[in-house]
Amino acid sequence: MVIVCDPDKIKKHGIVGAPDFALEILSPSSAKIDHMVKRWAYSKARVKEYWIVDPANQLVEVYLLKEAVLELENVYTKEDSVHVHVLENLNIDLANIFPET
Repeated sequence: MVIVCDPDKIKKHGIVGAPDFALEILSPSSAKIDHMVKRWAYSKARVKEYWIVDPANQLVEVYLLKEAVLELENVYTKEDSVHVHVLENLNIDLANIFPET
């Protein structure tokens, strides 16, 4: 999932340029790619915010772009509310995302 805040980047046939926000759903087969390859690619593209959602462990890793590198801001659990930095007034209550165990 991506969020693009600049409407000029949205064209008839897709997005031109990097999104402001990217989210990946972690699976055992994609963990290394999401943590290393995609994080590096998103850093290079200057994506401002990157989330890795781990449904198996009910965690969300939030990375923010700092000096051209996406750095880990925090790891959140289902008890937390997470602020979406690229959207000023949006917080997501993770209890509404992850099922009860």
